[in-house]
Amino acid sequence: MDTDLAEVARDPRVSSVDFFRLLPKTKVDSPIGPTRTPNFYYRMSSTRLTMLAPSRAIRAQLPKELAPLEVAPELGSASLIFFRYDVCDIDFYTEAAVGVAVKPARHGRLGFIDLVAALKNDHLDTYVLSLPVSTDIAQVRGHDGYGFPKWVTELDVDIDDSRTIARVADDAGDTDLALSVPTPA
Repeated sequence: MDTDLAEVARDPRVSSVDFFRLLPKTKVDSPIGPTRTPNFYYRMSSTRLTMLAPSRAIRAQLPKELAPLEVAPELGSASLIFFRYDVCDIDFYTEAAVGVAVKPARHGRLGFIDLVAALKNDHLDTYVLSLPVSTDIAQVRGHDGYGFPKWVTELDVDIDDSRTIARVADDAGDTDLALSVPTPA
């Protein structure tokens, strides 16, 4: 977790590490012993699938203090995001996130106004329901270090210029969730 930035800069997949040279890392104690934080991600790819869902179904998954952000009356949104971290401080891993848009802490009366404001500011408050990852270190850093609902499973993510393919395995190793779509331009 104390990555040699000169070595990362030599990786042909990484365009630059200049930004990371400006950011200090802090040594912190954790359940796995001393670590350095934050984690840096130098080369990654992701894809997002956003769907409309009944607010009632979303509300049932949220802590009582949160409410779904509605795009229309009784209609919210949920997203499935797949990540592929090719070059990062904790080695290669893949991840899938299931999240729902929630009303911000200081929200207005109408969800549509909150939605427009979020889109205008390029910031949408999201509650993460699940976050499977493909490696033990990603699970430990994410769960124990940051409190995210992470667990390890077989998880494949391939994103190239023509196709995006992702698969998340269930406890038995069978396919729990799969996605295969053309990669948008």
